[in-house]
Amino acid sequence: MTAFHEAAHVVVAGAVGLVVDRVSIAREFDAHYRQWRTGVTEIRVIGDIATDYSHEMRQRLQAEAVFNVAGDVAERRAFGHVSPASKDEEIAKWLLSRDARPRDLPRELRHAQAIAERLVRERWRAIERLAAALIRHRTLTRAQLRSARRSKSTCGQI
Repeated sequence: MTAFHEAAHVVVAGAVGLVVDRVSIAREFDAHYRQWRTGVTEIRVIGDIATDYSHEMRQRLQAEAVFNVAGDVAERRAFGHVSPASKDEEIAKWLLSRDARPRDLPRELRHAQAIAERLVRERWRAIERLAAALIRHRTLTRAQLRSARRSKSTCGQI
């Protein structure tokens, strides 16, 4: 389940222009949040959302919202439900809430989910291949992901 979830984050991140530095399905301690977690996709952080109100940052936050809900979309597609431990929808709401009025937030979230659903559907084979690679390797770096993308055969290169 976690492998499909994280694979969808990676594949959708690329589709919306985000850079993934690392993805893992291994159990790890998150020093920032001081808790154990299983499954993480780390994207390159650009700018400061607290001070940057440019059009580019607004687009970035929308892309990150799509990226965040993609894992849940893939879980639902593969298994018919989403893990109750997932907090990705809450993160997406938080990202969108910076620029959306409270009454518009549900619509903005539905829009992000619709984009994620389309991208997951269109790229399902790539998600399946990456999930298989994650099951084998547990953690993949940016360099390994780039190599796999160039070869267009995630299973063969990683």
